[in-house]
Parts: sequence; C-alpha cells; structure tokens
Amino acid sequence: MTALVADASVCVKWFVTEELSAEAVVLLDDRFVLHAPDLLLMEFANAIWRKVQAGTVPAETARALVPALRLAPMTFHSGAELTERALEIGLETGRTVYGCTYLALAEREGIRLVTCDDRFASALAGTPWAQHVVRLRDLPSLE
Repeated sequence: MTALVADASVCVKWFVTEELSAEAVVLLDDRFVLHAPDLLLMEFANAIWRKVQAGTVPAETARALVPALRLAPMTFHSGAELTERALEIGLETGRTVYGCTYLALAEREGIRLVTCDDRFASALAGTPWAQHVVRLRDLPSLE
C-alpha cells in the first residue's frame, strides 16, 4: 500500500467530473492509505462553493458533498499540530500556510503529498520539500 497526503485539489475531483477525475478516483481503492489535515474540509467546501458560484455545481449537490468527503477512506489529522511547521515552510518557500499544512503533514509522516496544484508543486521544485510532493498526473502507482 502507498500512503499519501491528498489535498483539496485532488479530493474535489472525486465528486466533480473534470480533468484528472478518473486518476483521482483510483486513489480511493485499497492500494492507497490517504491522510489529510482537517483543514481539507474547509478548503474542499470553499472549492465546491466556488463551483456553485460559477454555476457548475448546483447548491443542493454542494450541500451533500462535505458530508460525503467525511466518509472517504482517509485519516484526518489536527491542523493545530501542523501549524507551526506549516508557517516555517511557508516562510521559507513563499507558499501559503494553508498549502504548507499539507506539506507539513507529508513531511511529518514521511510520505508524499499528491496534488493537482501545479503552481504549488512547481514552486517547490529545487527545494528540500520537492521530495514530498507529487502531481496526480505523475503518480506512477496509478498505472
């Protein structure tokens, strides 16, 4: 089994059909053990809210998605335990503390963060944290 931290950019694709949704859904099978900071719930809800505002997801559907995410096979970790490290990473990389919370969890657990956020992943190239980040499209275990 492969353990990964999944961020909101990946989890949204489990519920909203868009580019890389099929690859994201593969992460839900028993080959993977998924982790996320509890911040994921807020970021996921915000991403879904944006889709409602854009008219791509109905409000009634959006209301059902956060409870559905809670049922996903993943372990949630307290963001409070990750905040100080996330701030340090953010200060060193210039990335948001929100994004760095996922990275702090991946670093702490000794696993990789899987993301569809290309800007975040690209910004970490050449840093010590690059080893903890993989783009969903590049994850070899999906083949």
